Amino acid sequence: MFDLVELIYEFQLLRAKSESLGIPLTDDERAHLIGLARMLDSGGGADPIGRAFVRVGTRGPVQFTAPPGFGLGQLANLGGGGVAIATSRPLAPGSRTVLRLVDPTGNREFVFPCRVVWRRTGRDACMGVAFDGVPLRLAFGLPRGGEWRRTIRLGADVDDSPARA
Repeated sequence: MFDLVELIYEFQLLRAKSESLGIPLTDDERAHLIGLARMLDSGGGADPIGRAFVRVGTRGPVQFTAPPGFGLGQLANLGGGGVAIATSRPLAPGSRTVLRLVDPTGNREFVFPCRVVWRRTGRDACMGVAFDGVPLRLAFGLPRGGEWRRTIRLGADVDDSPARA
């Protein structure tokens, strides 16, 4: 799944650089953007709803901003233009949110600014969000197993009082 997320990240980054930020793309970036668009393209008639990008059914945890804090959900499908998220608290259409997808095996996380384009409430609550802004990819490292960041002291046997002279 995260190989596809990486491709979508690169596509959305180049797209935002050119369209949202007005930064001219180099020839190599323009060729990469065209190649990514072709890879993610639905091919016109392939999608019965007429989406511009192919959707891939996938499952995985996702976090998103939701007043007054954060919401949790499961990816239902993923495409070049956005994602569908199964969540008990879908946001209203038109709302802005930020998605966070974590790839623990690749030691990276992806952050995508989005806007909600549809929602379904009730028993199978979910929402569809479109990517809308400059994405971010961050590297992170998990501590090696068995290591504590700080030493811990347990029990009454520990004397934390200052030493007396």
